[in-house]
Amino acid sequence: MVEGELKFNQEVTEPTEVLISVKWRDNEDTAETTAFITPDDTNKFVYIYGFNLIILKGEDHRSIDINRRFSITGTLGEIVGFEPSFLFDPGLVQVSVQANSPFMFRTGHALDFGPVLLDQGKFSIEGDLDEPTLVSIKIFEQPSFRRSVKYLPAILEPGVNYRVVPLGNNGEWRVQADREGLHTALISSWQTDPEYVALVDEWMDDRAENRDERKARLKYEKAFVTNYEVAEECDHVKLSSAMKLKFAGPTPTSNQAIGGQIVKKRSSAIREILRGTHDLELARMVFELGWMQFDDDEIDSVNDWDERLALLDELAEKLGQEFADETIAPIVEAVQHQIQLDSINKSLVPGMLAPDFTLPSINGDDVSLSEVLSENELVLVDFWASWCGPCIRSFPALKKMYSKNKAQGFEIVTISIDDRFEHWESASEELELPWIDLGDTKDRARDSILSPIADEYGVKWIPNKFLIDKNGCIVHKHFSDEDLEKMLLLL
Repeated sequence: MVEGELKFNQEVTEPTEVLISVKWRDNEDTAETTAFITPDDTNKFVYIYGFNLIILKGEDHRSIDINRRFSITGTLGEIVGFEPSFLFDPGLVQVSVQANSPFMFRTGHALDFGPVLLDQGKFSIEGDLDEPTLVSIKIFEQPSFRRSVKYLPAILEPGVNYRVVPLGNNGEWRVQADREGLHTALISSWQTDPEYVALVDEWMDDRAENRDERKARLKYEKAFVTNYEVAEECDHVKLSSAMKLKFAGPTPTSNQAIGGQIVKKRSSAIREILRGTHDLELARMVFELGWMQFDDDEIDSVNDWDERLALLDELAEKLGQEFADETIAPIVEAVQHQIQLDSINKSLVPGMLAPDFTLPSINGDDVSLSEVLSENELVLVDFWASWCGPCIRSFPALKKMYSKNKAQGFEIVTISIDDRFEHWESASEELELPWIDLGDTKDRARDSILSPIADEYGVKWIPNKFLIDKNGCIVHKHFSDEDLEKMLLLL
C-alpha cells in the first residue's frame, strides 16, 4: 500500500466475477470478498483493519442484461436525519439488498447484493432480475453498530430504477420507483398517503423530543412501585423498589401511541390491497410484505400481535378454508400462544406464587415442586435444553454454588424442554448434573406447542431461572450467576 491505497489495473472484455483477498502482515486471518468486474468500470474496496473486512465502496454493479436490469441509488447525505459525520468514516454506513426468507410462501427468489460502503454519502447497486421480488434494503453500520439499522421494503422489477428518498420532512426514509409498477401499487400507495406521512412525521418529532423523557420515566416508575401486587401468601417476601423496577418494562409513551396508529394504518392499507387482489401469487407477495413489515419495522407498537392476526385472517379469507385449516391455523395458534406467554411472563414476578408441578426424572420417578420446597429454604428452578449453549455454560458456576450451599438448604431443579426424551437423557448423563433434573420434553405432551410446565411459567427463551422460597413464593427471576451468589449469602 502507498499512503493507505493499493491499485490494481486489469482489463476485462466481459463481466467477470473475481475474488479479492487481503492478508495483513502478522495476521493469520485472511479477509475475502467477491466482486463483479465489468468493462469500463472501476471498483473500489475498503479493507477495515481490526475487523478484517473487505467491503465494496459506493457501487455494486452486477447487471449484464439491460432488459433484466434494476438499480437502486441514494444520496443519503442529503436526507434530513442523516448525520454527515458518518460520511468520513469508511467503517460506518453500509447498504445491502436482500430478499428475506419468506415466512409462508416462496415469493421471488434468492437475492443478495452488497453491502457497499457509502462513498461521499452516495451508493449505487445494480443487478438483474427475472421476476418481481420482495426485498429489504438494509442501511446499517458495521462494525460499530452505533446507529440503528433501517429496513426499507421494496418490490424490485426488471427494468425499474429505484431511489432512497425522504418519507415526510423529519428524517424517515422510503424507496421510490421511477415508474408505475408493483412497488408503487403495493408500497408507495400507502407510504405516500398524506395521513400516513403526517403520522410518521409526528412520530419522528415525538421520538426526537427528549426534554420530558426523564420526568415521564420517574412518574411511571413511582406508579409502578406503588401498584406492584404481591400475593397474599407472599407478604413475607421483602422486595425493594429497585427489585420491583427490574420488571417495570419500558415507559408507556406518546411515541408508542403514535406508533400504534402508524402500524394500524399501514396494516389496514396492506390488508385492503390483499382483499382486492385476485392474483393468488400477488396475494402471497402482499402477505409476505405485511409480515416483513412487522419483523423489520423500528416502530414500537403494542398492536403488532393483533395486526398480525388480522393479516392472517385476511389471507385465510383469500385462499380458502382448506388452506386456512392446514397452513394458517397452526400459525394463528402459535401467535396466540406467544401472546399468552407474554401475558404470563409479565404477571409471574417476584412476590407471586410459583406454579406447582410434578415431573419425571430420567429414571421415571415423579418429583413435585412442593415436595422439594418442603425440604429446602431456597430452590432454583432452571429451564434448559441439550441444544442451549448458554444453559450448559452456566452449569459449572451452578455446580460450585450448589456444592457450597446445599447443606444450608439450597436445591436446584433443572427442567429440560428438549423435543425428545433421548436428547435430554443423553445430555443430562454427559453433564453429570448433581441436582434434581426433570424432563418436560415435547414428546411427553404432543398437544402443546411448547412444554406444559414451561408454558405455565411463561418461558419464552432459555436459560430461564426462577428462585423460589420454601413457601412457594418467587423471590427473583431472570438473574445472573453473580446475582444468585449474592442472594445465597443470605441463607
